[in-house]
Amino acid sequence: MSGSIKSDFSAGVTLMSLAIWLEQAVLFLMFIVYARLLGAETVGVGMMAIAVVLLGETLVRETFSDFLIQRVDLQRGHLSAAFWLLTGLALVIMGVFWIAAPAIAAAYDEPQVADLLRVASVTVLFVAVAAVPVASLRRRLAFSTLAVRTVLGPVLGGAAGLAAALGGWGVWSLVIQRVVQGAVTDGLVWLAEKWRPDFSFRKQHLADVWQFSSRMLGLRSAGVFAVQTPSYAIGIFLGPAALALYTAAWRLVDALAFLIVAPIR
Repeated sequence: MSGSIKSDFSAGVTLMSLAIWLEQAVLFLMFIVYARLLGAETVGVGMMAIAVVLLGETLVRETFSDFLIQRVDLQRGHLSAAFWLLTGLALVIMGVFWIAAPAIAAAYDEPQVADLLRVASVTVLFVAVAAVPVASLRRRLAFSTLAVRTVLGPVLGGAAGLAAALGGWGVWSLVIQRVVQGAVTDGLVWLAEKWRPDFSFRKQHLADVWQFSSRMLGLRSAGVFAVQTPSYAIGIFLGPAALALYTAAWRLVDALAFLIVAPIR
């Protein structure tokens, strides 16, 4: 690695670390503000839906796009193949959420969760369509752009959610915050990345992406489900207030761990 690349990489890691720390601080602060304004019961209902959406987001965030970062002989067809596979997967996940929403709400014994889940699931598509541009930027070490999106999304999403909470939108404030955050965070990369998807890929490109990513998909599914299982169990058996308290405690622990792990990763 040349001295110039080393310098750019070190500066980029430092910048991304600061951005990640600020992001976590904003998200934790906004959660506390929501709890104060809306109450634990209301926040817990929102977290019931969001806990399910997080599963879908994780499946499209770092599965197929990881192939693009590690591939040595990356071709343009690989980018488009990954994009359309991710988009298709996101639409399938959203469809499953829409169909299963009433059953999930019934399991929680909170009817409002169905509508919250259906609307909030759009962030799965946001993450999917931005995954390839994000991978391309990471591959080029374009950390300044990634740092801006990391910070700006939570800040604008938090502002929108706060305005909604003060405006009397109740639990929908949490969904508004996540949708705006996702639109900003995942929309900014399309302004910075010149690549655009097409249909010029071949079967081999699809096979290359799928062969690597299908294994990652299984690993990510098992990992995120294991992490989210306590949230599902608490929401079902103890109710929304208990889930809100658990989420507050877990977010503090998770944020501290994330601050250490993310920069190293």
